[in-house]
Amino acid sequence: MILNKKIKFTTNLLDKTIGLIGNHEFNGIVFKTRFGIHTFGLKETITVLILDKNKKVVKTKYLDPNSLFFWNPKYFWVIELRKKVQIKVGDKISF
Repeated sequence: MILNKKIKFTTNLLDKTIGLIGNHEFNGIVFKTRFGIHTFGLKETITVLILDKNKKVVKTKYLDPNSLFFWNPKYFWVIELRKKVQIKVGDKISF
């Protein structure tokens, strides 16, 4: 699957911390982290994809507002999407 419409690549700590909170300019964000994510401040459920170094999906999660999500720290690519998508573990993502 190719993600390229209104996806923001984040590289700094502030952008990663804020994520999709209050930013409706983008449908999703892509960033690297090994520490997990939160949805504090969000008002809607998001789709979270965790990718391996080859950008293959290793974990998917629909994450409700005010939640925490942790995964195996050997994976560091994270994609947060505003809508539910039909992506499953094993799918390869291009962006």
